[in-house]
Amino acid sequence: MKTKVKDFNAVASTWDEKPRRVELAAAVARAIREHVKIPPGCRAMEFGCGTGMVTFNLVDVLGEVVAVDRAPEMLEVVEKKAADLGVKEISTRLVGDELEYLGCSEYDLIYSNMVLHHLPEIEPVIQHLVGALKPGGMLALSDLENDDGSFHDQPEGVIQTGIRSACLQETLARFGLTNLGAIQAHRILKQRSDGERAYPVFLLWGQRSK
Repeated sequence: MKTKVKDFNAVASTWDEKPRRVELAAAVARAIREHVKIPPGCRAMEFGCGTGMVTFNLVDVLGEVVAVDRAPEMLEVVEKKAADLGVKEISTRLVGDELEYLGCSEYDLIYSNMVLHHLPEIEPVIQHLVGALKPGGMLALSDLENDDGSFHDQPEGVIQTGIRSACLQETLARFGLTNLGAIQAHRILKQRSDGERAYPVFLLWGQRSK
């Protein structure tokens, strides 16, 4: 049975209203600042940017950012936020299922947050993300650590219950990334029938060989 793809356009206008999402984006951005080398004048891409919450927490240390997403209404929110804040460093790019749009050796930094568990196949995407990095560029991936499937209240569009960070780290190494590292960047707290439960979110990073 084919998994139904979630229509993120339908929730774009209210996406930033949940404090939990705002806190997660800020925590992931903080972790990137602390653990990932960001060169001066960095050209970056946020893959699966949504409303760009991580990007807006990082834009002050980035030279320019291409915010990439498949939901046009999410990108409209990014553009409006950038215009309202007078931020000129952010551009947007609408994409589909093709991966060639990621380019070749274009970016000093590529990052994503809570995207991988929506993908039916992760390795082809990782391969293209690595290929889009400049030599010496950094890839930083944040996602929900694999759990029992209880995290999502509505499983529409969720392909995986989470990502095993150790396995993802092995994948990055297999595609030639070095200087690998991983931390728990945040914990998302949710009420469940047995009480409050914490769901860990990791940040994992690696560098393309120079």
